[in-house]
Amino acid sequence: IYGSPYPSHFFETDEELGTLIEQTVMSWVKKYYDLDTLSREQYVSAIQKQTVEDYLDGFVTCGKYEAFIDSFAAQCTAPQGLHKMPLIGVAGAGKRAAAAYFSKRLKEKGVVSNIVQYYFEDDCDKQGIEDAVNYLTASIEAQFGPLQTDSYSYRYSLPDVLNRLLRYVTAVPDDKPWVLSLGGVHLLPKEDFESWVKFVSLVPRPVIVFFTSGHRSDNRP
Repeated sequence: IYGSPYPSHFFETDEELGTLIEQTVMSWVKKYYDLDTLSREQYVSAIQKQTVEDYLDGFVTCGKYEAFIDSFAAQCTAPQGLHKMPLIGVAGAGKRAAAAYFSKRLKEKGVVSNIVQYYFEDDCDKQGIEDAVNYLTASIEAQFGPLQTDSYSYRYSLPDVLNRLLRYVTAVPDDKPWVLSLGGVHLLPKEDFESWVKFVSLVPRPVIVFFTSGHRSDNRP
């Protein structure tokens, strides 16, 4: 790392690494945005956009990754092929960065034209769920225009906030595939984690879903 044009930092614990990442991301956000004048929605949007740029900038691909995503792309376009990919691994393995990169590659390969994504961070909480749904529904409307959501069949097994998101997802015209990428769902409290997994199970074709999770936490698979 010596002589590198990029700044370097040293850490010994996960907590120190998390603090370094938070400080770095916030320094980028403060460079381009006046936090005192941002609304909550604008703040979340700024953080998410910078997070995705950081993931893509730091992701190093290889032949195995490219073959992997090529194989999945073929599944996505097959009539009965897979269209949901969980990325599960230990902390720090780069799952969220991989999800962001795989989403980008599907767009570059022409499999999809639209990507809707949200990545939870280590300090997410109940408010974080509202932030995520508000950001995702706004992203869907920004990319697909006004949607007719009145015909949605209410899913009583989901919390209201996720029913709202599923209403938008199912209202998008189903003539072309698009990506929904959700990172770090295991960082949510157990009951919210289970609700998001149930939500993912209900997302229909032609939506292609990436979602990432750690191995086990709070005795949950």
